[in-house]
Amino acid sequence: MYTVTKQLDEFIWLGSNKVGQTVVIKSARHFRIANERDVLRKFQPRTPHLRPLIDEIVEPADLPAIVLKHLEDDLLTASNAKKLSRMEIKYASKRVLEALKVLHEDGYVHTGWDQDLDKPLNGTGF
Repeated sequence: MYTVTKQLDEFIWLGSNKVGQTVVIKSARHFRIANERDVLRKFQPRTPHLRPLIDEIVEPADLPAIVLKHLEDDLLTASNAKKLSRMEIKYASKRVLEALKVLHEDGYVHTGWDQDLDKPLNGTGF
């Protein structure tokens, strides 16, 4: 059970689970939701640097939804708040490149980056 707390985009909401943890909920009548779910299921066991898929909401069946871990910060916000050290930049860059390597090994290409939704600085998110 999830409670929606704020709409971020046309198909993306912030919400909370039963224990009050913030989550990201994506829902739309579009094949991209199922595709994102399938890609995350395939690659999550191989790298900790993709945003974790927490759950899939299956009811109603005609409106697929996935629940993702909410990451508190993103690289742009963190770098605007304070100048990142060389070590911090290398740390974040290495995690992004490690995640991309896993995708590329299976012939997948990540073609875009939504800076507000994909947050790599956390150490476990991409």
